[in-house]
Amino acid sequence: MAPVLLLLVIAPLVAEFLLGDVTLASLPALVLFIPLYGGGAVLIREVVRHRGGGWPAIVVLAAAYGVVEEGLATQSLFNPDYAHQHLLSSGFIPALGIAIPWTVHVLSLHVIWSICTPIALVECMFPDRSTTPWLRTPGLIVIAGLYVLGVVATFAVTWAEYRYVASAGRLIGAAIIAVILIIAGMLLTSLRRSSQAGIQASRPAPRAWIVGIFAAVAASILVVAPWIPNAIESTLTFLVIEAAAVITITRWSRRPGWGDRQILALAAGALFAYAWHAFISPPAFDSASIVIVRVSNVVFAALALAAVSIAVRRISDKSE
Repeated sequence: MAPVLLLLVIAPLVAEFLLGDVTLASLPALVLFIPLYGGGAVLIREVVRHRGGGWPAIVVLAAAYGVVEEGLATQSLFNPDYAHQHLLSSGFIPALGIAIPWTVHVLSLHVIWSICTPIALVECMFPDRSTTPWLRTPGLIVIAGLYVLGVVATFAVTWAEYRYVASAGRLIGAAIIAVILIIAGMLLTSLRRSSQAGIQASRPAPRAWIVGIFAAVAASILVVAPWIPNAIESTLTFLVIEAAAVITITRWSRRPGWGDRQILALAAGALFAYAWHAFISPPAFDSASIVIVRVSNVVFAALALAAVSIAVRRISDKSE
């Protein structure tokens, strides 16, 4: 149960606290965040690993997770005054009821940081069990129930705060997209890691430090892309960087020598981007003093560093 419990906690700590949207003053919110973020991350990881799938399936199911949270639970995709941030003021498309920049931005954050990064980090902390299921069927059912509870609770809390519910058409549309992504993700679980046969031995996978620098730079560009005032330029930046990262990582992962070290380097680069971003971005949901904000930034950055260090040591122990 150790990796399950860790992922339940690490997912919300990365998604909300390391990002800096909330501070130590909001630790009680973990009661809501753990079922939502942690339950979602564990559920996706376990479903994929039970079916023998890999990272393509996890990525697609992570996108479905983002649509469920932002389209059905918080409804930030449709609410023009969500968190009083005016998230739909730029690039709004009336026919769809969404703003393209915010939609691309928030769904990307969920795929990369809410789901994939915590899963990669915890799997690397348990390298001997990184691709095997952690739970049997009863445990999986419990996690699914926990996640559903988190979604319902998030919807209730959001409604109580903003008194907003999107139109039935928009909610149904979001649900349909989520279902399509879930089906696509389940189909992708049938894909197995490509065999090493036919791969040119002269092109080994890059060293972990190169992968880490690449991930840190790409992730850092993504976290600052929303600062670009032009909606089209901001969205294109997101899409170009993400496309380049997907192509590059896919090519690298098919080379001999790609393994836990490189996967951990990707996670570490993503964590680094969130950590430094928190120091220059005010909390979105807390009104804590600057002292609490900075202490929170330091604490969660240190926790991220400690988690990566533990994973490095566990991977090294495995290889010895």
